Amino acid sequence: MSALRQSSLNCATIFVIQFKIKNMKLRITILVAAFALLANVGFAQSKSAKVPTKPTIVNLTQTPGEFEQKNMTLAPGDYIFQIENKEVGKDVGFYLHEADSKAPLANSDKAGLIPNNEKRNTEVVTLKNGTYVYSCPLNPTADYTITVK
Repeated sequence: MSALRQSSLNCATIFVIQFKIKNMKLRITILVAAFALLANVGFAQSKSAKVPTKPTIVNLTQTPGEFEQKNMTLAPGDYIFQIENKEVGKDVGFYLHEADSKAPLANSDKAGLIPNNEKRNTEVVTLKNGTYVYSCPLNPTADYTITVK
């Protein structure tokens, strides 16, 4: 093999090796950039996504003719009302509505009838800023207010 041809082969081999090395660096650079971009997108989504919170439990105890817990102030949010029938001697209920409406709030009537000496929960009730009224027409009790602010 001639020296010229051997030299050409060596140059070609060196070029191919250098190209592979550069190409590998390029691949690694692209992969690192892609992972960094994905990590930033995932981080941004996790910061902007609302983290679900558990509803707050509000315990209300009915005794003959009244709720032990009178008027209260709560923050806006999701609540589950746990109603206890404490020695009323008959089934009781729970009626929650906005102060300017007589329609029960969504899910607030899901406790159903509560037998004597038992507890029942409503489903999740969302309260926004405003005034609400709760009572039991079966016991019967006075109207009590929940102020949400």
